[in-house]
Amino acid sequence: MARTYHLGRTRRLVNAVMAPLAGVGLAGRHTYVLTVVGRRSGTRYSIPVILVEERGERWLVSPYGEVA
Repeated sequence: MARTYHLGRTRRLVNAVMAPLAGVGLAGRHTYVLTVVGRRSGTRYSIPVILVEERGERWLVSPYGEVA
């Protein structure tokens, strides 16, 4: 079974700072906040994401998480 990924303190701090800034439009032109509800817990999770547009395609990128 794969290991469960947990954000480190630095990543949680960056997300905590970036999410409110993105929510009011101060984090950058293409930075948004993606909010999802936990399937079992019902807890809301907010993650800052960047919208990247390239050759007519759109991608959501979460630059503050683990990269494969």
